[in-house]
Amino acid sequence: MIQRWLPILLCLGILGCSGDEPIKVRLRPKSTQPVSIPAGGAAEPGAFNWQAPPDWLADGPQGMRAASYRVPGSGGEADASVTVLAGDGGGALSNVNRWRKQLGLEAWTRHEMEANVTIAPYTLDGSPVFLLGLQGTYKDGQREVADAELAAMFSFTRKGALFIKLVGPQQTMQEQSAAFASVSASVRLRGQPPGSSGSFPFTWRLPEGWNDLGPEGLRAGNFSVPGPDGAADASIVLLAGDGGGLLRNVELWRQQMGLPSVPSDSLEHDLRELPFAIDGAPAWFVRLAGSYQGKAGQKIEQAELLGVYCGTGHGALFVKMVGPAPTVDAQAENFAHLVHSLAEHQHEAPKDTTSQPGLAWQNPPGWVALGSSSTRLASFVLPGAAGDADLGVTLLPGDGGGTLNNVNRWRRQMGLEAVDAAQTGTQRLLAGRAAIFIDLAGDYQGMGGAGLPGARMLGVLTTDGVPAIFVKLVGPAATVSQHQAAFEAWLDTMEARP
Repeated sequence: MIQRWLPILLCLGILGCSGDEPIKVRLRPKSTQPVSIPAGGAAEPGAFNWQAPPDWLADGPQGMRAASYRVPGSGGEADASVTVLAGDGGGALSNVNRWRKQLGLEAWTRHEMEANVTIAPYTLDGSPVFLLGLQGTYKDGQREVADAELAAMFSFTRKGALFIKLVGPQQTMQEQSAAFASVSASVRLRGQPPGSSGSFPFTWRLPEGWNDLGPEGLRAGNFSVPGPDGAADASIVLLAGDGGGLLRNVELWRQQMGLPSVPSDSLEHDLRELPFAIDGAPAWFVRLAGSYQGKAGQKIEQAELLGVYCGTGHGALFVKMVGPAPTVDAQAENFAHLVHSLAEHQHEAPKDTTSQPGLAWQNPPGWVALGSSSTRLASFVLPGAAGDADLGVTLLPGDGGGTLNNVNRWRRQMGLEAVDAAQTGTQRLLAGRAAIFIDLAGDYQGMGGAGLPGARMLGVLTTDGVPAIFVKLVGPAATVSQHQAAFEAWLDTMEARP
């Protein structure tokens, strides 16, 4: 039964999962290693906030419950509760077996529990959140419900052990499954500031004029975006594992836009790799136009959707904006800034630098140093009358994917065909190591779908040693040409540091 609940628990927010083909998300790899369930701290029931759906009828605190709700449904009422207990609240195993006993099920061993409990793709106060689904005949006091289901979320935090449980007739549970997932993911520490989702590993810079609606469900970022033909909707979501995969989610977005299904190789033609990484992983962008069909019957006849997918080390990161086409067009640049800020703000970056661990150099006058991020050792803006150019320095472990793969990745960004190993570029030295220098001209594909026609890219990479070094300058051809001599002289100043 948990196999049916988990896709619902994990496919809220921007994904818009269909009921027929839910995304299958593996929350943790199959392993003999048990799930580690820590103990909690002193009970502070008032330390938590959550968002209950409007149709859940509050019954107030009852006994040990911090909150109780009567949950309507066509199969009959279900019962929801929020409980906060001191320490570990008696332990995960004892609580799970208490629920199993209520459903007429045999007790689990600790090994059986650990094999069936799932780790959520979000945390609470830095503590892991656990999900569980059960099915049986529910008995509690005078009440008995045949063909009942129980869904539970629990976490052991420094504010105490938190348990959220929903139990009731199977039909009602199916109708309320998304609502339960939203409640579970909405729990925050009281007073937690908007724009942050507990230990969410990314932060962002909110574009001017956008309205921050605060976290909702699995949306760590939830925004209303103003525009000439009505507001657009934007969101940031992080799911466990690959979140269903890049192509599967692009296909779901196409369904939302009323577009026909196409083969995977055709989907790949719609994708553009962004010129920067997030959490060290490539990020992919898609722009779709059609008739948007959202939740609760929402429909926009002439709509556009901008979507970004990145398979980070923390999980699958999704950023999406959808709304009336004129609004999305007007806000495309702000959307690009939002996505780029996710790459910049994984860790606080220094204001400026002329050297970093592993490399040192001498900055030419007129270059604007933006400091470092978790994905770039250094970033610079090179100004020019035709438009600014972007320069980045990146170090990657090992060979960083190899010379040929990276050269062809840069060529794809410029709209050029792939080459073989004999045609990668010319040889030069970089920080005392053998390197390849490339000089490409074409139509650069960046954020927002608009791209940069008439662009030029100068790049140097060395995979001869550890770490691999990548230096890339891209921008309007006139600006890159203006800075080419300074760029090559700057490369000559680069030297390795211990």
